[in-house]
Amino acid sequence: MQNPNPPEPSFEVPDGALEARIRTIGADVFAAMAACPPPSLFSKKGAFAKIMEWSLADPAFKTQLVRFIDVLPALKTNAEFVRHLQEYLGDQAVAL
Repeated sequence: MQNPNPPEPSFEVPDGALEARIRTIGADVFAAMAACPPPSLFSKKGAFAKIMEWSLADPAFKTQLVRFIDVLPALKTNAEFVRHLQEYLGDQAVAL
């Protein structure tokens, strides 16, 4: 039988020293991120970021791309892969 009057949640008073440490670590992480140069288009990370930015800008392409990615685990042969690639991202499906 369920208790009709569940206990009130207890909230602890935040530890000021812990809060300050968390904020310091967060500020250090953001400072380190700002100090790093942006990825170059010629780096793997930069190229991937540009492809993602480009592909997600077009709603029709984004939809077809997500559908294609969703079916990838079920594809067993190269022929299935090519057929689905053409079906989802071919000329008739989206404008590249």
